[in-house]
Amino acid sequence: LHGAACKHTVHHSCIKKVKGECKHKGNAMGSWDGNIFAASLTQMYTVTKLHVPMHLETIMCEMENRCLYTAGLYRKGTSPTALKRLRLALIAAGNRTSVSLSEYDGHVLAGTLKAFLRELVEPLIPEDMYKSFVDSAEESDLTKRKQLILELIPSLPPANQFFLERLCFHLARIAQNESANNMNSNNMAIIFAPIVVVPPRSMGAMEALQQVSKQSIVMETFIEATL
Repeated sequence: LHGAACKHTVHHSCIKKVKGECKHKGNAMGSWDGNIFAASLTQMYTVTKLHVPMHLETIMCEMENRCLYTAGLYRKGTSPTALKRLRLALIAAGNRTSVSLSEYDGHVLAGTLKAFLRELVEPLIPEDMYKSFVDSAEESDLTKRKQLILELIPSLPPANQFFLERLCFHLARIAQNESANNMNSNNMAIIFAPIVVVPPRSMGAMEALQQVSKQSIVMETFIEATL
């Protein structure tokens, strides 16, 4: 975990051993100010006890209720103005009240969910588990590869595991309507791998580029296991 203000780093398994509060007011380890952007899944779960943060669950449900047939969902861009308007509304609501999403189309909701994942202080697949997942993608036997990748999921921090399972269920719902939205599990794996299966910051650019296909394999395995 990384302190939002001080950038102090603590491994998720050691968070309970940290004594005292961050010197930056309002950014104590394990605390959360209600802003879902640039936040920590573990901190949000610790505060709310919700398996999926309220606003993110609302966004995915809204998309599943009325956007499953939207062509190019998650692939097409959208209005930066609408994205900013929704972002500010979610920040203002904090963890206290829900936000009406009826005025926003599927592409705005999709862009907001991607921004949430992109801005997490630690990726959905933590840096210390990245190598295990990517190494598993090298297995040539498809059945064994799937088994190796899925067996790693229970080792994720609880908050990450809960959110990954919900996200993959959501993406699988979209893939099930490929005939209408032109989005299958492979398309979405290519889109989501860079913001879910993220290389460690210490990795060189060339090495990270060489692992793009493995990252996509991991993400596609997550989605297809839910179909």
